[in-house]
Amino acid sequence: MMEKLRDSAFVKMLKSGDKKVKIIMLLGILGILLIFLSQVFSSPKPKENQTVESGETVTTAAYRKMLEEDLAAFISQIEGAGETKVMVTLKGTGETVYLKEQKTDVNQQGDTGMENFSEHRSVSESYVVTDGKNGRNTVVKSQLEPEIKGVVVVCAGGDSPVVQSRILDAVTTALDLSSVRVYISKLAK
Repeated sequence: MMEKLRDSAFVKMLKSGDKKVKIIMLLGILGILLIFLSQVFSSPKPKENQTVESGETVTTAAYRKMLEEDLAAFISQIEGAGETKVMVTLKGTGETVYLKEQKTDVNQQGDTGMENFSEHRSVSESYVVTDGKNGRNTVVKSQLEPEIKGVVVVCAGGDSPVVQSRILDAVTTALDLSSVRVYISKLAK
């Protein structure tokens, strides 16, 4: 193996006294090394099932976790609730609505006063596409978060009917949920 390496054209060119050849070879090796490093240290690709909120990209799991943390912090501020833990279940992963343009073609035959007048309308829709840094992109009109299926609230004051009523009212109002989708219980010690 070592003999093949010593006899290779690459090694012979390096041993030659020509500085231009050495510089070109060194630049080539440096270029390959930079390409390799760019692959190793490149930013991770975005995952599927993403939702957009205030300009930043968030996965469905992160959206659920954010809801749970926000609700727990909010509910713990309700008088009598105390320490609070929240679990949110979601339906689906949300939906991306893309901007569409609509084109209507009208084909008329005959005069409007005649009996044999006919009119044919055809409607076609297509997505609006723009050219960007990463090629052609479809324009996003809106991003819909996943639907909330239910909420479970476990808190220190969860055995009190008054506290349960306050929490139920707060959660159903904040999330626009039916009361049958919210369960409240006392936190185990």
